[in-house]
Amino acid sequence: MIRRPPRSTPLYSSAASDVYKRQAVMTGFLLHELAHKWMAQQYGCWAEYRGNKNGLYFALAMSAFGFLLAAPGAVMVSGRITEKQNGIIAAVGPITNICIALIALPIYIFTAGFDWPLSLLGELARFIIVINLILAGFNMIPVQPLDGSKVIAWSKIAYIGIIGAILAMAMVYWNAPLL
Repeated sequence: MIRRPPRSTPLYSSAASDVYKRQAVMTGFLLHELAHKWMAQQYGCWAEYRGNKNGLYFALAMSAFGFLLAAPGAVMVSGRITEKQNGIIAAVGPITNICIALIALPIYIFTAGFDWPLSLLGELARFIIVINLILAGFNMIPVQPLDGSKVIAWSKIAYIGIIGAILAMAMVYWNAPLL
């Protein structure tokens, strides 16, 4: 049996845990935005990420109080697109977050009962699941400029399907049998 290291070791410290969590958040956010960019480019549009300093400062301030509410920037799309294409471009971001959570779920389930260092991997996977479901859910709020407003304008069925996938994934996570 692998023994758990003392809490003072670098991999187990609170500061290291915070670094892993920030990396998980940034990975979910970046892949979400890259999915928007990639899909827009598939439709022949110009797309680029534009940071928002005020949104970044707000996100950092909120994270200091334990809240995840972030809008550090977004992908801006320019070109001739239909309402359907705009909805699909918006939908791929939250769908990407759902896929990331799906990939992390088996890692979380299969590493839950292990001692350190595998338990650290399980905790990271757990956080990746939670953060990506939060990112997907937040972005699906049907208020401009969030993705949900564009998806619901294109297709209420697609909107309900994505919300259903987020809720289903959350239910699987909360009821997952840990091995």
